[in-house]
Amino acid sequence: MTKPIYALNERTLKGTSFGNYKPWSELPSVVDMYLNKKLELDESITH
Repeated sequence: MTKPIYALNERTLKGTSFGNYKPWSELPSVVDMYLNKKLELDESITH
């Protein structure tokens, strides 16, 4: 989270919410891994 005052001070915020992850090109392979039971996500979901 960033502070709104940074916009008034002409600062820039650069980054991504996925880190080095490219969702448009890599998400289909992640979904395939999950559907083929190669990636276990169910244990990571708490509520």
